[in-house]
Amino acid sequence: MTPLIVCCHTGEDLYKSGVERLKESALRHGYETYIEEVEGQGSWHANCALKPSFILKCSERFKRPIMWVDADGEIRKPMYLFENPHFDFAAPWDPLRKFEWFCSGTLYFDVRKPSVIRFLNEWGDNCQPEIEGKTFDTDQIILYKTWKQSKRIPITKILPQGYVKVFDHGWRLGEDKVEYVRHHQASREIRKLYK
Repeated sequence: MTPLIVCCHTGEDLYKSGVERLKESALRHGYETYIEEVEGQGSWHANCALKPSFILKCSERFKRPIMWVDADGEIRKPMYLFENPHFDFAAPWDPLRKFEWFCSGTLYFDVRKPSVIRFLNEWGDNCQPEIEGKTFDTDQIILYKTWKQSKRIPITKILPQGYVKVFDHGWRLGEDKVEYVRHHQASREIRKLYK
C-alpha cells in the first residue's frame, strides 16, 4: 500500500510556498498528501516536537502507512522502497554526524502495526518536555534516543541519504547518488523568527 505523505507547518510564507511544491511534486509521482497548518508553540524546537502527535492523529484518521515529509520537501523520484516494505519504521541518519540521531525530515511509519503505535506514543511522550519548554533538544535526537532506548522497536530500515537529501549538502562516501526527496531547508530562515 502506497504511503500517505503527511506534514504540518506553522504557516510562515516559506512553509506555505514549500507545501505547494511538496503537493505538486507528490501528485506528479502518484502520492496523496495530507497537510495541515497548526498553531506555533513559541519555538522552532517545540514546533518540531509536534510531529509524533500529528502522525498519531493521521494514523487514527487514515489507517494506512504514513510518510512524514517536511513542508519544505520535494519528491524527486518514485519511492519504490515503500511499495511492499519488509519494515515498519524507516528513517535516514544525518550524513554530517556520527550515528547519533535520525534525520526526521523524511520518516516512514506503518501505523497498522501495534509496535509502531507504541513507538510513536513513546516518541510523543519524550517530546512533551520540549513542547513545554523544559528541555532544548531536537525532535530528531529525541526520536533516535527513543528508538535506542525502546524495549520493543519496530522493524527498522535506515534509509539512504537520497530520501532526505538537503539541497546544498554533499553525498556520503559510497552512497548511491539518487535523490528521492530533496529538502530545501526553509527552517534555516524560520528559526531566525523564534530568536
